[in-house]
Amino acid sequence: MEMSDMKKYNFLKNRIKKIKDMSSSELNKTVKFPVGPKKMADLRKLDVLWFVLTDQIYHRGQLSIYIRLAGGKMPSIYRPSADKPW
Repeated sequence: MEMSDMKKYNFLKNRIKKIKDMSSSELNKTVKFPVGPKKMADLRKLDVLWFVLTDQIYHRGQLSIYIRLAGGKMPSIYRPSADKPW
């Protein structure tokens, strides 16, 4: 791993630990989050985390469709895929 990759890994590892260590009351606190052009709203931290997770899932699915449309094969990243079984 390059040093920049290691820094990214450690950053993400620390963020995940911070989220895991949050109490219910901390997750229910609100933060400002963009909800439209030049619009901010108060959302619970837990809701923002769910939004980020579902957004990542959505874009992963989108990417898999683009890869297949371009003639590529989906790698088995998290589980076997139709293109590359384990």
